[in-house]
Amino acid sequence: MDGGILVPDTATYVGLIELVRSEIGIRGPDKTIVIRYGVEPGRPLVRIQCDADVKFYIQLKKNDVHLLSKFPITIHVLDESAVEAMPPEVGESNHIDVQPSREGGQSDEAMQHVNDSNLIILPPRPPHIPSPTVDNEGCPWQLCATRMRGSELFVMKRYDDVHTCSIEIVQGYHRQVKSWMIGECVKAKYLDPTDISYRPREIMQEMQAEFGVSFNYLRAWQGKEAALTSLRGNDAESYKVNFPYLVILIVVDGSALKARFGGMLLAACGHNANDSIFPLAFGIIPLENNESWKWFFEKLRDSIGMRESLVIVADKYKGIEYAANLVYPDATFGICVQHLAANLKTRYKDFKGPLKTYFDGASRSYLLSEHHRHMESICGRNPDMHRYLVQADPTKWS
Repeated sequence: MDGGILVPDTATYVGLIELVRSEIGIRGPDKTIVIRYGVEPGRPLVRIQCDADVKFYIQLKKNDVHLLSKFPITIHVLDESAVEAMPPEVGESNHIDVQPSREGGQSDEAMQHVNDSNLIILPPRPPHIPSPTVDNEGCPWQLCATRMRGSELFVMKRYDDVHTCSIEIVQGYHRQVKSWMIGECVKAKYLDPTDISYRPREIMQEMQAEFGVSFNYLRAWQGKEAALTSLRGNDAESYKVNFPYLVILIVVDGSALKARFGGMLLAACGHNANDSIFPLAFGIIPLENNESWKWFFEKLRDSIGMRESLVIVADKYKGIEYAANLVYPDATFGICVQHLAANLKTRYKDFKGPLKTYFDGASRSYLLSEHHRHMESICGRNPDMHRYLVQADPTKWS
């Protein structure tokens, strides 16, 4: 056939067969027309044998209107009854007929080759709902397929077409329920960022009650993680992005170890956006001095790097400020008022009552005039304490 056939969008299978018969001049029921088309080189041809197949093929050609050579048609004229070539009537089965049919001139060896090949899943025919009284236990129906690379079609790997159960019966366990799908169904439960108490067990129960599907605890937990990731992003990626902004404030301190080997424990902690302590680093040294603190800050820098607008808070020990200025020259150094208050309590017996109230007011004032008023009150009651606090540089109190 040298020419082409103009097929309307509304063409049916029977109508297409008649167009082909008319074009190639075949009359009478003793000849059967078999129409197939190619999908990819090396793949079995796909047979057109029902109205849905015709519609599907027309849509394929529409999608590739600029490449007319794609999905080529092959037509075979066979010497057998046209009735045998027609698709089976939709009756007791609503499933896709993808079994290769034997055609005239094919040997058993050729048929065996076809059966061993990958079959292409054809578009489904109009559904037929069988009687709900059909028993679903022991149903051997099974279909396994994978999507063809670079194509919208699927390659069938295995197909057992015997079906004894009703499509109205929902099986209990569903491996195909993916975690992302579960996450989308339960995402609304985690909209409140302060409440993540909706547990995997509850997910399993609610999905079973609402959708009639069941899955194991691990799949439910993965669904919860998928929902949280969808709402708040990936934890690991967020940590990488936000960590540089997490440790603007670092508090360092040392504590004597009273165990058998003694020494000092040095620690550095951050203060995160949740108003919580965030451990950064710790180290054990034999003796607290300038060199030991310099070593500790160098190791801290190796771990977290240099930070802009960094504030380091510690007690009044000069070695800490000395080492911090060497390793982090651009950082602001602050003196912890809690340590300062502990020093005052040890140094001055009368650091209680009004003096403690004045110190608390001076250390927490937002106005410079208010700070000066509290410092003058301290000076009136204990001038030596006032001199000590002035030497501690109130501009560094933190």
